[in-house]
Amino acid sequence: MARKSSGVINIPLDLMVEILEKLPTKSLARFRCVSYQWESMINKFIVIDSIMTRRLNQPPRDPHFLFKRHWFQPRLDHIPHTILSYTYLYHQVTDEQQLYHEEIIEKEEGYLMGFQYVRDLIGFCCSRNDQFRIHNLTTRQSLFLPVTRLPGSLFYLFGYDTFKNQYKVLCQTQNQHGMPWKLFILGDV
Repeated sequence: MARKSSGVINIPLDLMVEILEKLPTKSLARFRCVSYQWESMINKFIVIDSIMTRRLNQPPRDPHFLFKRHWFQPRLDHIPHTILSYTYLYHQVTDEQQLYHEEIIEKEEGYLMGFQYVRDLIGFCCSRNDQFRIHNLTTRQSLFLPVTRLPGSLFYLFGYDTFKNQYKVLCQTQNQHGMPWKLFILGDV
């Protein structure tokens, strides 16, 4: 008696993940559309793991900026100033990270800008509400910083203080009266 085949092949999850990990990013993006199960498997086991592994294997980057502040003192010939130093390297978003961004951020958020990666957190701005948002890759939770009420266009710097074990976000703007700023200290998130 011949046995009838159903045509369905059951491949174990770990083998499926191993096969999918070898595929290029464009193919993974297409395969996310196959089913909800494939989408969640690709997001959970491949995209997040590869981003996390790559981030943990890379040495931490040290952002760097130079600020010059002048003080006006009418009786002096020269204007005294202070130079503050802070480093920042531009981060190029990879295809895998873009896939992850699309997954964690709802489509109605608007244009996303200023992605900054610090340890296992992503900091970014949404054009819709101009608020800075921090997303934890491990817990998949997000939080918005409070509204700053600073005048003008805002500029955010996201970093980690290794000495105090704290995440910090510097919010700065520039107007005719100077460069007002606010510092948010998030602690060990």
